[in-house]
Amino acid sequence: MQNLNKKALSQVVTTILFVLVAIALIALLYAITINFLNKQVSLSPKISCIDLKINKRILITNVCYNKNSEELELTVQRSISDDSLTSLDFSLDSSPSSQWSCSSTCGNCEIPKAGETKTYYFSLTQEEKPLEASISFSSCILDTKKVVDC
Repeated sequence: MQNLNKKALSQVVTTILFVLVAIALIALLYAITINFLNKQVSLSPKISCIDLKINKRILITNVCYNKNSEELELTVQRSISDDSLTSLDFSLDSSPSSQWSCSSTCGNCEIPKAGETKTYYFSLTQEEKPLEASISFSSCILDTKKVVDC
């Protein structure tokens, strides 16, 4: 009778080991899947275009053309709580259309810090005077204003 009890005990131990191995495999598969999904999410942009437009992270406060200096003066104001913008693109609706980029890698152009207002100057002749000026970030147009005379 003691031999029968040893066989039954052996089967219980084997079953418990199989259950533990199955639980370990499920946990490993879960960890791999979560890690993979987190990497996929991190590849997406940190800020959506809709979020940038709704929260008005950066705005054009003034854009005017100075006839005397033949410069377009574009004043930009950045929101206080924002620290996510790393570059700006300026587009001028002129003939031909002009576009400039400003980023931290650019030596002569600085992006305004959070809460700061900054004026950018673009040398243009009277014939190149645009009708509108806009700023964008990662192909997302943030603000557009009509150009007036200073």
